[in-house]
Amino acid sequence: MVEIIEKLKISPMYNLSLSSKELFHSNFLSWLGTCEETKRLFEYVIQELSEQKDFNLNDKRIEREKHNFDLSIESNGVTEIVIENKVKSFPKLTQLREYEKKVKEIQKETPCTFILLSLFTTTKEIKPWIPKSYKNLADALKEKTEEYITHPYYKEIIKDYTAFIYNLHKISELTKLEEGEPYSYTKVSDKESGEKTIYEACKEIRFEDFFLKAKYAQIAEKIHEKLSDTVAFKVKQDFDIKKIMAEKSAIGTIYINHGFTRADGIIEVKIRAKDFVYLIQIQGDSYRRGFENYEKKKKMPPVLSDEEKNWVNFSDVANTDNEIEVYPSKEGKDYNQYGDNFKYKSFKISATKWNTTQLIAQIMEDIKKCVSFIVNN
Repeated sequence: MVEIIEKLKISPMYNLSLSSKELFHSNFLSWLGTCEETKRLFEYVIQELSEQKDFNLNDKRIEREKHNFDLSIESNGVTEIVIENKVKSFPKLTQLREYEKKVKEIQKETPCTFILLSLFTTTKEIKPWIPKSYKNLADALKEKTEEYITHPYYKEIIKDYTAFIYNLHKISELTKLEEGEPYSYTKVSDKESGEKTIYEACKEIRFEDFFLKAKYAQIAEKIHEKLSDTVAFKVKQDFDIKKIMAEKSAIGTIYINHGFTRADGIIEVKIRAKDFVYLIQIQGDSYRRGFENYEKKKKMPPVLSDEEKNWVNFSDVANTDNEIEVYPSKEGKDYNQYGDNFKYKSFKISATKWNTTQLIAQIMEDIKKCVSFIVNN
């Protein structure tokens, strides 16, 4: 890990990429395809990513941010290839479906190839998208740079770019979620050992946000998988409380999402009741249970049953061997809140010494409990 970090620190291309993240990589690919010296290499890269061995740039045009697509390739006004580029963020299915819909609206039934280029390797099928990793991109560049590029300056630029995305891929492999791993992602190194944690190492190259996003995205995905197997209600991806409450027929729907805010990862599960949502939120060391709605005239929290009061007060967690303190602990203050419509209580996850598997199990229990509140009302 130390060697990877040191190589990235001295890479000109990596340091330039920090200013614009996904934009940098999309612009680099666009440059490959528009510069006469590098077009042949770009064609080979697209052949590998699109799995179309006969691809060439004849009568084609490369577009950046047209229709909000990161990169697209057109022929006579028809979009033939769309590339969605994800480096420090993770693909959301809702976003990908929107892109598919947009292409269909523009060109009806004319076929289009969709490529999802992501730093994080996935084996999950998301048809019609072809998932490709940055390692796939680096492999293609490495394979043909020496053969196709004669200009010494361009060759060195491409080699540096190839080396740094290989190293980013190596870091991404270290973020994979392991069964039973400790839930302590921002932990610093032990002073005696002096060995840096992955989080600390990533922080040295301003890449810690990717590390945390990767971990929380995988936890959210695990929860989504378990829900698909055990809960009869619909499961969707969304954060937007206004949109959730506007779906009048969605009572019982479970919304799960993940993100990155306030320099930490976040997972949020919302279970739609009639006039509000039950809320389970994990952010850093904070485990939150609460309630949220959109209409200011609605009282928050709602009138609760004894069972719901026990749930939001973490009675089940406090009754175990865990010595937790429930916040707010100040006398006379019942809830913490964001605005008037988001009220919650919380405790510090570190007090439980839960590993990630145990944390996921607790979230699943909370979801099932909230579903039972809705079913029994």
